[in-house]
Amino acid sequence: MKALRWILLVSFTAVALPCLAPGRAMAEEAAEPVLTVEEWVKSKGLKVNENDRVGRTLAYFAAEEGRVDVLEWLKEQGADVNAKRDGGATPIHRATMYGHINVVKWLMEQGVDVNVRGRHSHAQRGANG
Repeated sequence: MKALRWILLVSFTAVALPCLAPGRAMAEEAAEPVLTVEEWVKSKGLKVNENDRVGRTLAYFAAEEGRVDVLEWLKEQGADVNAKRDGGATPIHRATMYGHINVVKWLMEQGVDVNVRGRHSHAQRGANG
């Protein structure tokens, strides 16, 4: 069962996020039926703070993909947009790594910890040699 949950979480970023509409209006305008983020998450039985086998959450994947719309919805549903994965990385690390300045700005507006360091952060690596 745990492996299936991991596959669903990974499919959120690999398959679902690129295809999901941010809201109902976009879904209704699409040529083919498109699920909203809410519909997809609920259809898979996922919880907004659920994580995969290495601690990645839906917010982590949304930040990686540059989806502020998804992060907004997840936060409205109670998601922790500052959750650390194994190794200490957070959504703001992922957004920064992929150059999603709009996501970084939004996360900062939400008050996430910009000083948190992950195991692989450049600042920490420099400090530790």
